[in-house]
Amino acid sequence: MLRKLSLLAVVVLASFRTTHAQGSDPQGAAAAFIPAAQGVTATDLCIYPNCAFSTNGAGIDLAGSAPRVVTRQVANCPISGTPQPRFEFDVQMVTPAGSVQTLGTFREYCSPPNFSSSFLVPRVAVDPFHGTLYIDVEITNRSGSVQITNRRVQEAVTGLATLAEILLSYEPAGGALSWRTPGFPLGLPSADRFEIYTGALGHVPLFTDAQPIDCSVPAAGHPAVGEYISIADPLPDPPVGEGRYVVVAVEQGSETRFGRQRMGGVTSGRDPGDFPACQ
Repeated sequence: MLRKLSLLAVVVLASFRTTHAQGSDPQGAAAAFIPAAQGVTATDLCIYPNCAFSTNGAGIDLAGSAPRVVTRQVANCPISGTPQPRFEFDVQMVTPAGSVQTLGTFREYCSPPNFSSSFLVPRVAVDPFHGTLYIDVEITNRSGSVQITNRRVQEAVTGLATLAEILLSYEPAGGALSWRTPGFPLGLPSADRFEIYTGALGHVPLFTDAQPIDCSVPAAGHPAVGEYISIADPLPDPPVGEGRYVVVAVEQGSETRFGRQRMGGVTSGRDPGDFPACQ
């Protein structure tokens, strides 16, 4: 039996502003984070030199989405009569298909008339199993044109779907194929329906013989989170010494996902083109 893993952030727009007293010297970057996805938060893990920075950068989540940080210039900070450039840093995940989910934004501090800061984000790494991004932020704080401090902070951006929330596992038992609908099935925010495919184990991981068993489970569609799904196994037991695989795909709108596979030490998404259209 195969197991499929995936991840997708659910974007729900929200915003708030953070303010700081005149001449303040923020130690970290978490107070500058504005979430744009439900449940996403930022935490200052450590500030140099009190911690080691161990993130290697980049990486992909279980759905193959890659993290990135996009810099945008916003309204200037009016410092001592001379406006200072001010930037925002959008923390995003980019799917293999090229769609973008913005998780939140780091906004540079600005406390007129004399305090401002500038950020630099040199590294971002993803921990797909715990739903966490690790981000390094270099912060330079200034009073007018005079530099007060320069420090590095490591951030943890949490609240993404974890392995436990996206895992879709199943096994035949008592002549049935059964599973429970996870919170984010294969990383999608919900499921319109499930599709079930089968084939001989000898064709894994290419799935060249995959054939659909059922193309619309449950029949009424739109299974609820936690809903127990079970269908009768329509296939006879394989001969002794042989086996078969079962792949459950998730369909939502125009997108169908078949989970993840690992070949030669490399994890990637299963290509939907490997499976015939479910009719």
